[in-house]
Amino acid sequence: NIDNNTIKKNTTAAFCSQVLNSYSHIIELFPEANRPKNEKQKNDWLQIIKLCKTKDKINTRQLYYILQKVRSDEFWSENFLSLLTLRKSKNGVRKLDRFLAKFKDNRISCFKSLKTVWRF
Repeated sequence: NIDNNTIKKNTTAAFCSQVLNSYSHIIELFPEANRPKNEKQKNDWLQIIKLCKTKDKINTRQLYYILQKVRSDEFWSENFLSLLTLRKSKNGVRKLDRFLAKFKDNRISCFKSLKTVWRF
């Protein structure tokens, strides 16, 4: 039966290996108390990583770098406790956009224009 062989949306198997691998690193940036506690919560976090990669065109290295900076920031480490709020808007500005503006890694954006250097 074809229906039994399809992957259900938002199951761990529905995510590419790059998203799954980045999740294992990103989760370490958050306190244990704020990490996903069950499979649904884990899949919600994976979905956010996937959306950042596909819709926002932020590769997983960039996302990790930004989240690392955010979690190291004195203010944001206390006020950004869940990946689920990353793409939500407040006053028309998403946290993701705010973080990108504040913590942007200029090295990554300049290397993009040099195709041979981008493979670092």
